[in-house]
Amino acid sequence: PKATYGGASIASTLQHIRVGWHSGFCAHTKDVKKAFYKFVTIRMIFGLAVGPAGLEHSMNVIRSLARLRCPENPVLRHGCEIYLDDISFFGNHDDVIEAECAFKETALLFGFQFADDKSNALCLASASLQPFKHLG
Repeated sequence: PKATYGGASIASTLQHIRVGWHSGFCAHTKDVKKAFYKFVTIRMIFGLAVGPAGLEHSMNVIRSLARLRCPENPVLRHGCEIYLDDISFFGNHDDVIEAECAFKETALLFGFQFADDKSNALCLASASLQPFKHLG
């Protein structure tokens, strides 16, 4: 069956990050903890194909509410990319930190938590850049 996810692709997410790349660039990534669940049943289940669309909608609502908390934050307006359960914040360091905190606090109100072991930070001003996996 066709998946219901209609959000940004990995390619478009990476393109937005590349466009925002500059000397003061900073990026933080988050991954929703337990975003997907496994179901086992002996009966036929209908409607589970809406799972990806439901997750996408939830993340977009959380981003919109975080924008209300920090209406002047440019990262929440133009530097916050969502791909299923992977969130990317990019922009100037202080704006990224503020956006990430607002998003995490808002998500917590809806029961979403982020896995610390799947969170990363990349700042071009940093002396050491370590590779990491994100988006999938």
